[in-house]
Amino acid sequence: MIDPTLSVAITATRMMFAAYTGYQKGKLANSDQGLREEVRRRAESIKNQLYPLYKKAHRNKLRGLRSEIQEVMDICDEFADSAKYSISHTPNSKHDAAVQLKKKSLKLLVEHDFNTLEKLVNCEKNISTLVVAGDISSKENSMMEEVDEIRTMLIDSKNYFTQRNMIIDGYVKK
Repeated sequence: MIDPTLSVAITATRMMFAAYTGYQKGKLANSDQGLREEVRRRAESIKNQLYPLYKKAHRNKLRGLRSEIQEVMDICDEFADSAKYSISHTPNSKHDAAVQLKKKSLKLLVEHDFNTLEKLVNCEKNISTLVVAGDISSKENSMMEEVDEIRTMLIDSKNYFTQRNMIIDGYVKK
């Protein structure tokens, strides 16, 4: 059985990719802005999912766990900012690459964007599992390891997302 969250995310992603015809018509900024907004929203959602766990760790005086969670929440902020201010932030920006995107590059870009969103969905699923864990006092060390795994996944997602600029600029070809 498919997780309902994943099902909704995939459906939303497919609907969003219908808007990618804008890339072919030289309207990169509009299509790109939709994706960037979704990435920003998901990064903020991850942060919001972690906040109750952060509060629990603070209440239970689990400084190590609280610090780990704070670091992940900071990465979420950086990721949201990165998505907000990446390539087509201003509505007046024009990109030579928008007109020159070939079908192969467009396919690569759509696949790349889908993978970015999939990575974020996986982060959200891992956090959901972590939050359900219950009594955090007795599990601090194992929870710190899980938070560290989430941080690694999130950093990987953030770095992967920034690589899309290379596709748009025509530096990546497959």
